[in-house]
Amino acid sequence: MIFSQKEILARTFLESALVKGWQTHTDEFNETKLELQTKYEKMPCSIQKAARKNTNQAEGPNEISYDSVLLHSPDFSVEAGDSIQVTYLNGKSRSFKAGEPYYFSSHHEVPLFREDEV
Repeated sequence: MIFSQKEILARTFLESALVKGWQTHTDEFNETKLELQTKYEKMPCSIQKAARKNTNQAEGPNEISYDSVLLHSPDFSVEAGDSIQVTYLNGKSRSFKAGEPYYFSSHHEVPLFREDEV
């Protein structure tokens, strides 16, 4: 059996993500407001991380900085500014803010910026 690149990549999406985005909402006073709403509860995904130094020792909390990218199926739409909480296979989770996505026919790649602290 021959698999497409999209099907092969989907087999690597072992993590899951809770994705929240800003959407317009009309309240009971007919005022339109932006509200953070859940877009996807368990979006299959995977994370790639660059191999470089990722912490700086400092007084107080350590500074955490590294390049990471969220890969997911083109069946989902993640936009710049969305809040993403990734749950890894070991049950741990990390919070990120989405950067501008790159769109490919087989998958989407979204740069991530770490939001939570150690």
